[in-house]
Amino acid sequence: MTKYYHFWLQKAIEPAELYEFFKENFNHGPLALRMVSKKTGVIEADAELAFDLASIAPILSNDLGSGIVFVVSPIDNDIGHRAVLKARKFGTGVYDLTDVIFLLIVDGDYSLINALKAQLEGVSHDLINTADMFVKCGLNASRAADKLYIHRNTFNYRLQNFINITDLDIRDYPTAQYYQIVRLLQLVK
Repeated sequence: MTKYYHFWLQKAIEPAELYEFFKENFNHGPLALRMVSKKTGVIEADAELAFDLASIAPILSNDLGSGIVFVVSPIDNDIGHRAVLKARKFGTGVYDLTDVIFLLIVDGDYSLINALKAQLEGVSHDLINTADMFVKCGLNASRAADKLYIHRNTFNYRLQNFINITDLDIRDYPTAQYYQIVRLLQLVK
């Protein structure tokens, strides 16, 4: 499963140097690096990278000679980039996107709310209901299909359509948490 590692550096580093550092030190399959500015960017890599980053973030900051903040996101969009810029106030380290959203709300910063609410615009009611029930049933597809009174194949088809349309693979627990936060924010006017 692919994750997006939005990052912010305290000082600018050459993209080639950063790319080589990750290629040499992390062997998690294909890795893509895109700089957004001289100090921010996103790494597209396997979900396993998050575990390694969390354990070696201080060493990474030291080796690169720059403090670094990562926000692990299930999707590559403006929300992840904006979240990493906001996460700087929480200190260097690795944060999950849902954690940053929660910390910002607790801190009284609601700047990402409208972007989060808009993320599910245009998704059909049936697909939203399917995703909601899947999350409510603890990511258990058989149970969710039973609760919706639909055949398991129909459920699987709808869930896959939801994933294709939104790029949110809610079969992954952190992504399901993110989805749940987005849905709860939609209830707030």
